[in-house]
This record gives sequence, C-alpha cells and structure tokens, in this order.
Amino acid sequence: MKKGLIVLQVTVLLLSFYSCTKDKEIDTPQFQSIFTGIIGTEGGEVEADNGLKIILPEGALPGNTEISIGYTGNEPTSIVNQNVEIVGKVFSLSIAQDSLMKTAFLEIPLPANFTDMSKLAVFIENDLQYFPLFFDVDGSKVIAQLDILNFNSGYSSTLKSSASQGITILSVMLLVDKQTPSNIEMGLQKVTKDNSGEFIFTQVPPLNNNERVLLLVHGWLSGPQSAWSGFYDQIIPLIQSVGYSHIVTFGYNSSLNINDNGLLLKNEIQSKLNGASVDIVSHSMGGLVSRSTIENHNGASLVSNLITLATPHHGSPLAAIRYFMGFLIGIDKPILLPYFALNTQGIKDMDPNLGFITSLRNNPQSTVPYYAISAENSPCQGLGGLCWVPSFDNILPGKDDGVVAETSALGVAQNSNINLITQFSISHFMAHRLITTHPTVVQSVAMYLNSVNTPLPQNDLIVVTGNAANTTNNQVDIENNNVSSQIGGSLIKGVCWDTLPNPVVLINSTIDGNSVGPFNSTLYGLRANTTYYVKAYATNALGTVYGSEISFTTSSGTVATYPPGTVHCNSTPTVVVDVTNPITGKTWMDRNLGASQAATSSTDSLAYGDLYQWGRGADGHQCRNSLTTTTLSSIDQPGHGSFIIASSSPNDWRSPQNINLWQGVNGVNNPCPSGYRLPTYPELQFERQSWSTNNSTGAFSSAVKWAMAGKRNPFNGLIEDIGLQGILWSSSHTVPSTGQTGTGSLFISFSPNHSGNGFILRAFGHSVRCIKD
Repeated sequence: MKKGLIVLQVTVLLLSFYSCTKDKEIDTPQFQSIFTGIIGTEGGEVEADNGLKIILPEGALPGNTEISIGYTGNEPTSIVNQNVEIVGKVFSLSIAQDSLMKTAFLEIPLPANFTDMSKLAVFIENDLQYFPLFFDVDGSKVIAQLDILNFNSGYSSTLKSSASQGITILSVMLLVDKQTPSNIEMGLQKVTKDNSGEFIFTQVPPLNNNERVLLLVHGWLSGPQSAWSGFYDQIIPLIQSVGYSHIVTFGYNSSLNINDNGLLLKNEIQSKLNGASVDIVSHSMGGLVSRSTIENHNGASLVSNLITLATPHHGSPLAAIRYFMGFLIGIDKPILLPYFALNTQGIKDMDPNLGFITSLRNNPQSTVPYYAISAENSPCQGLGGLCWVPSFDNILPGKDDGVVAETSALGVAQNSNINLITQFSISHFMAHRLITTHPTVVQSVAMYLNSVNTPLPQNDLIVVTGNAANTTNNQVDIENNNVSSQIGGSLIKGVCWDTLPNPVVLINSTIDGNSVGPFNSTLYGLRANTTYYVKAYATNALGTVYGSEISFTTSSGTVATYPPGTVHCNSTPTVVVDVTNPITGKTWMDRNLGASQAATSSTDSLAYGDLYQWGRGADGHQCRNSLTTTTLSSIDQPGHGSFIIASSSPNDWRSPQNINLWQGVNGVNNPCPSGYRLPTYPELQFERQSWSTNNSTGAFSSAVKWAMAGKRNPFNGLIEDIGLQGILWSSSHTVPSTGQTGTGSLFISFSPNHSGNGFILRAFGHSVRCIKD
C-alpha cells in the first residue's frame, strides 16, 4: 500500500467553568517552524522548543519515518461543536505513516494557570472525525497515549485506503467546555415542570411507605434535565391509574466508579424515600448504577421494579464509546465531557473485559423484576443523511444503537419473562440518545408499570375547585377552593394547571397547606392572551384526588410609547406586559427589549431580543443582524445603526466616554417605553438574589422569566453564547456600596452552572430588560 502523509490533529479540551465576568482571551498560534525528525524501528522522539514532544517506542514504526511537530499557521481556530471553545494554542503533528505498531506518547505543556485536572480531555482529529485519547497528567504537562493514527480505518477498509492515498491535515488545540453539570440536579430531587416545559428541581418531601415513586436515573451522556424532559411529558398521562405521588430523578457524576454511584443511590433511596414503593426507569449507564444498588449494595428491598433503556448489561467495547464521543465533539450538540471523559473510571467500568461487568455477570439473579429495552440504530438518518458509522459490524456485532449491542442491552435473565416488546428500531443516527423519547418505547414502559402495580385504594377526599379572580396578563388568583375528609390525617393541597385540558399535579402545581378546609392560591408567571386549565387537588397516603376543571384566559399586553427615533428590529414595537416578582415586589416588562414573547424556556429564541451597547439608544445597532463599523462616536447619538467595534482601551463605542446616558426614565438614550427605565445595579442584584437557584434554572424559574440570550463581541461583532449565557445591563457604572467605578459598566449574568455580576466593557452588546419606574 502506498504510504500517504497522515497529519494528526490532537485536540486538548480544557474543560473548566465558564466565567461570566469577562470574555476568554484566545491565544493566537505562533507561526513557528515545524520541528522534524526521522524515526526508525528503534524508536525515538521529536521535540519542539516550547515543550511539545512526541515519543515513539521501539517497534512503533515499520521503518524510517518522518515525524513533525509544531505550528504551520493553518491550525483551526474553532470547533464545530459550539458548546466548547478554543482557549489555547493550536499545534500540528504529522507522521508519514497510516498506522502505528505500538502506542506512541505526546507530551503537551499545560497553561500556567490551569489547575482543574478533572476537566481535562484529549482528542485527535483527522479532518473527518475526532477521537479521544487516554492520558495522564505529570506535573505541568499532559502525557497522552497516541494509540491510533488513521482511526477512520476502524469504520471500513474503504476509508482507510482512500485516506492513505492523500494528505490528511490535523492539528492540536485547547478548548473549554461551556456545558457544566448543574448542582441542583444532583442526588435525589423531586421534579415537576412549569408552564414553559422546564424542570423544577425541589427537595423530596417527607414520604411514607404507602406512597409510590417513579425514579428516573440518567446515563453517561447526560443529566436529569436533558435525559428525561421528553420522557416525562409522554409518560405522565399513561400512568395516571398507577397513582405515583412523586417523580424523582437521581443525578450523579458518571465519571466516578459505577459501584460508588450505586452505593450513593442506595443511601439516597433509603434516607429520603422512607419505604415508599419505588419503580426505577434508567438509561444507559444509569441501569448499571441501579443494578449496583440492587445487587452489590443489598438494595433489593428498596426497589420494586427496574426498567433499563439501552443499558450495556454485558458492557460496551471502548472502541464504540470512543467513536461515539468523537462524533459528538464534531457536531453542534451539547455534551458533558467532565461526566464521561475517556479517562474516567465510569467509562472504564463499562468495558466488557474489565472487573465491574465481569462481576455483574456473575451475580445471582436479582429478586427485583427487571425489564430491559434496546434500540436499533439507523446510522445514516439525521443531518441530511450523514452517517456517523458507515460500518460498525467489526465493533458491535448484530443489532445495536450505535453504542450498545442488542444482546448487551437485553442481557438480563428476567427480561425473557415479560410479554412486551423489548427491541425497537429507531431511524436515527443517534438511537442511543433518543431511546428515552421514542413514543413506542415510552408506551412499552407505561404498559409494564401499569401491569405490575395494583390500583390504589378508594380515597375519601372531597376536593372542590374554586373560581378564577383578579386575572391579569401574567397571574391569577384561584379562590374558594376546599378540601374535606372523613378520616382526616396529613395531606398536601393546592392547585395544578396547564395550557391543555386535564392538568395533573406532576406538571405544574402549588402547595397551599396540609390540612382540610378552604384555601386560595395564586399562579404567577403566566403568558399573556393564553387560556389555562386549573384543578384543585389534595394528596394523602391513598393518592391524589382532583376537583372539577375550570379555565380562564389571561389578558393581552399593550404597546406603549417608545422614544422618538426608536428602531424596532422586527418592525414591531416590543409589547409591554407587566410581571411582578412577588419576592422583590418590583414590576418588570415580561420580556427583553426586542423579544416577541416572554420566555417559555431558558433557551427560547423568541425571548432573546436585542443586544445593546451600554448607553446607546435604540438606533438599530441593537439588531442582531446590524452592520458593524470601527469608527467610534464622539457624540451621544452616533447617527447610524451600525454596531461599533471597539477593540482597544477603553473599549467603549463613544470617545470620550459618557457615563450619564441610561439613568432614569429621562436618561439621554433610555431605550425603554414610557414609564420604564433600565434597572439599577442594586435592583438587578436584588432580583438575582431572589432566584431559587444561583444559575439559569433559577433565573428562568423566577416570575420574571430570564432567558440565555447570548452577547455580541465588541472585538469582532460576532454573536456568541446563544442559549448558553444571559447578560443583563444595568444603568449603573459605580458600585453603590463601595464607590468602585471604572471604564466599564455593571451587569448580572447567568449560565447553567452559576450566576454572577461585575463590570464589563461598554462596547459589548447585552440584553436589556426594562423595569417600571
């Protein structure tokens, strides 16, 4: 075979928490010479003057081969997956060879300020696919195991011969992962959904042994929100007769030892569910965690039934896992690399040849009934027919979901005793991830749950739904509800609501007391001009009883007067709908300036709105598609609608700076409608402190419904972090408590991991939410 030049791209992902207080600075690769050497069968090394090094052991190469390492000047500056970003130098490696006989090693210096090694991952890329490497950290450097070159040959011999006839250019880069697991999802959490479809995580309330709980355990690719949101919506109406009092999720760090997570789950069930009947539905690695709880930690008495979806009961080859991880890096899909980096023990535990899977196979049959479901991948569906695996038969024999073979997913003895469909064909290239939302899969899960649970005893609760009063465009009072009972005892009462008929308590609900008698309730954060359906409910040890259904329609918002000369980006003024935060007492517009609706989720694109440079009026620059200019303005109104690029200090669109532009309803450039203004920094801080959690979940769960609208970069005019971060301007330029000031202005920000505040350059484009004066 003709040996082509294979230039390897090694991608080092530095996965750290994304800071909201300033933008990451991206190092520009230095255009240095490539350091080249000839390495023979005896092995050797090639080292660049900046500490980069490749080491080949004896026998790694079949003959004398040219090896190069360094910088070409053509290294990539971005990655397809927008959930990770480059934060360091990019270098290249080339080996005039299409395969290695033995593992080689790369030494890669770490940045001086990098300390969180738990966020590190290493990938190589060959212009067609990414591929993760095993590695160790030795002081200030990474030692990566280069065990494969032309890894496309793992797919098919056709790709191998094609690639070996040309030059494949690869590089080496440092990235930051902006998707970080949310602490609020960790451990056992009760989940409900608000009317926007977002999970609300709360502590599990006190339970008793007469109650039934449905427990959802996610897999190695996700967390509770991403894994179960679609499943939750479909399963609720199918299991109403079973009488589950709560749906809870278990969030865990899947990078850890599966047995450790199994013990954690066992302890959580034992301490928080108080002997309630527990049915578990688990996905992927979550099934192994659940089995570890039951089989390895004496948890069989705590679990009534276990349903597993695409769980590798007999393990999954690391090759399949590596290809799948590489594919996810190469497309614009959120991933949680800190949770399933290749080096982690959790990933290694799924290897069919290692100890955990081997010991699990040797366990005696569990006394807990198991019901397992698998999916069949259709690798060329999705992404316009793109195949992520042209041929996987040499890795996963028989039917598979792209990561787990059918024989592994169905590999529990009890499964054969269940007379229900267990294997589904999913026409998508990512069947392993989609199995939790496939309607037929959800229906099969519901059929199983209904078949193994007896109907609840008849309940003597009598529940009366009252009437809707004081309806506005965003909230309503439900008055004159009542609960009565002949047997008394403890209970929970409130109202539940939805935009569809027949609401249930598991979707949206209030808690308005714990004893019989009349009660009133108030629903906050509703959408204008929307019909809602409401029922009162009461839950005791025998289950939940609902009152009759009523409905009401919220009022429409109004269009207020905007300052003369205001440019509306979509040719329609932002509708004004008031919303009051019941904690702070402040009244806001229910949407960002420029948004067409109040947020229905943290990533609702219709709720993002415009991006303003601090102090500028609504002259058109705030439109996301506005032109850019590098000419600074010397006056308060530039006279055009271009976003002003300001790439040098003090990074303001105006020179000289003017700090008196956005204060009050009469501010020089106040873009808000009549009667509204930019909030002060203390007002934004007060709002942020009222959130239930210190992140985007808490921001959206508040009555004001904040969404992650992204920002506009003042150095290049690009829109960044859409759906990943929200930043709100205040009118302030000085911290009231300290008197601190600077060339920037004050803001608050939030992301899935945290929220923050501080100064930032005034040339940035950020969201504006107006507060009522």
